[in-house]
Amino acid sequence: MTTPSTKKVKDGKSGEALFFELAIEDLREAADLFRPIHEGQMGGRRLGILEVSPLLARDTAGTLAAAKALHARAERSNLFIKIPGTSGVS
Repeated sequence: MTTPSTKKVKDGKSGEALFFELAIEDLREAADLFRPIHEGQMGGRRLGILEVSPLLARDTAGTLAAAKALHARAERSNLFIKIPGTSGVS
């Protein structure tokens, strides 16, 4: 049996690219399931959450670009892209 993730691996996806593609697919489904709550009683709160790559921790411009790109790829208004804060101290 070929699963969607197996097909993606065969198509050359791996590592972070594979993770984010699978995560976005799952979060789209979750966002769609929770849309009535998002639009109704939750008052517009974001219900699906995905965090940008920790590899971007010291790259502000890269982090912002990645967050915007992930949100655009997800195409769901009730998906929140988390940008972790760091102290900037190594």
